[in-house]
Amino acid sequence: MSKATRSRELSVDIPLSQEGEDTTHLSIIDHNGMAVANTYTLERLWGSRIVVKNMGFLLNNNMFGFNLFPGVTDINGTIGTPANTIAPGKRMVSSMTPTIVARDGRVKLVTGSPGTRAIPNTLLCILVSLFDFGMPARAAIEASRFSHEWFPDQISFETPELYPDLVTSLNEMGHAIVRTGPRPQGDAHSIWVVGPNHYVGVADGRRNGKAAALGY
Repeated sequence: MSKATRSRELSVDIPLSQEGEDTTHLSIIDHNGMAVANTYTLERLWGSRIVVKNMGFLLNNNMFGFNLFPGVTDINGTIGTPANTIAPGKRMVSSMTPTIVARDGRVKLVTGSPGTRAIPNTLLCILVSLFDFGMPARAAIEASRFSHEWFPDQISFETPELYPDLVTSLNEMGHAIVRTGPRPQGDAHSIWVVGPNHYVGVADGRRNGKAAALGY
């Protein structure tokens, strides 16, 4: 009676899950090969608190995705181009990159990621690893990633200590290398299509998520 009971202690019979606070990406494919790459974000808690009628999802409330200072582009990453100026009927600029790769009209890869302005770089790393270097899907997702967002003028790299010679070479060329942080780059849950009805689902271990399959 003299000490507050923590709420967690009252949840013995109610398992608590750790919810993410980031943009969410889902990669889905059915037994007919129909695929969906869905990247979704609310920004602040509950977004705008407006649910689209008969659709069941909340609308984003992030005005910061627009240009807050028209004409001001600086080395810290503020982009002041007219295309991103707030005006009626306009969409904010977004780096979200839900991706479906097809070959000969058939889905080969479904992927995407959270990560704000590093998202396109995350997807490029995965695509190059898979298609140019022929890496297995799991290895391509787990491989170290890097990002250059124009401004700030630097390369963010997840594991620079593993590639000292590469980092030295880039430094000698004039590139500034910084460690990605405080969190890893992206969370790219993906599906690699090996062949008809042969899918490999890969959950990115950087944040959270899992791969799951339902039998038909």
